[in-house]
Amino acid sequence: MRASRRWIVITLGAVAAIVLAGWVGGAWYFSDQMVASMHGGDPAYSETVLGVTTPPGGDPVVSLAPSKAAEKPGRWGLGWDGGSAMLGPVTARTADRVDRPLLSGVVPTAGTRAGIGWTHRSDPKVALGLDFSEIAVPSELGPMPAWYIPANKGKTWAILVHGSNADRQTMLKTADAVHRAGLPILDITYRNDAGVPASPDGVLHIGETEWRDLEGAVRTALDRGARDVVLFGGSYGGAIADRFLDRSPLAGRVSGLILDAPELSVPATLEWNAEQRHIPAPVTWLAARLCEWRAGIDVERIDVTRYPPRVRPPTLILQGGADEAHPVTTARQLAKDGPRLGWPIRYEEFAGAGHSEAWNYEPKRYESLVAEFLGETMKR
Repeated sequence: MRASRRWIVITLGAVAAIVLAGWVGGAWYFSDQMVASMHGGDPAYSETVLGVTTPPGGDPVVSLAPSKAAEKPGRWGLGWDGGSAMLGPVTARTADRVDRPLLSGVVPTAGTRAGIGWTHRSDPKVALGLDFSEIAVPSELGPMPAWYIPANKGKTWAILVHGSNADRQTMLKTADAVHRAGLPILDITYRNDAGVPASPDGVLHIGETEWRDLEGAVRTALDRGARDVVLFGGSYGGAIADRFLDRSPLAGRVSGLILDAPELSVPATLEWNAEQRHIPAPVTWLAARLCEWRAGIDVERIDVTRYPPRVRPPTLILQGGADEAHPVTTARQLAKDGPRLGWPIRYEEFAGAGHSEAWNYEPKRYESLVAEFLGETMKR
């Protein structure tokens, strides 16, 4: 009888240990999505170019093998080893192929394996025909490269801040509209980007240290003749912009803020992602604590809905209604609370668009909103 009880205890202990180990492993993986610096690896070239035809007087038409990505509505970048292009909306679809016009970029050859993404995988000249130069932005960790795109109006500059584990190429989809509005552009990098200085601990800090690299970019713009700046943050870049507005002595030189699918509240983001992945509450709690331990941050404080930044310039938030990374409810609530917070916020939602896909789904509306906001900002 005693032996039987002992085996029951051992079995229950083993089961508990397995469950606990699973929770810890899951929490570590979950925290990786927030703070791990991940670059490299083989590109996901899951699409196949079947061929390219050019109708008389028209744009080349790229035929792709049918897939969920190939059939997405709107404009999408097509990238492959050695080239990239921007594709327009689907013009024809059969059981065997999907046709999309090639709007700009390199013409791929039949048989090319490619990937579909947000934007061009190239520089401003190749992607948009915009002249640019490479400059070094000083930071406490060393020089951070940035693309400088000049414009003729000159006194208000735009600084583009990309998302986590991404790169400055992902912000090119916004650069064209910003440039047409007459703003010189700095499309920046920051610590832990591929090929630039890493943070001493090698992890991301959700804006808590990266804002200093943004401060270096703002100072560079001011030193080069800018009167003020507009910050344009994509996803995690929104958290960096928020931390800058809260911490930097240069925050008062920001005349406008544009946020695309922004990270506004880490607690809300963690809960949202946990719900979608059916992650138990204890694992979510442990993931938050691991983020704090690994990055030396206070997760609860990275939440502009509860702790708005010290400086609150006029703000435009653009977000897909089907954003799977950051909950749209957070942005909606922040915009609703704007008057109470003394924070002029305009929120625009794009039905059906996923994370950072608002421009892809409705580029004309997106660019019109950006142009309108920048025009109002430059009048102030």
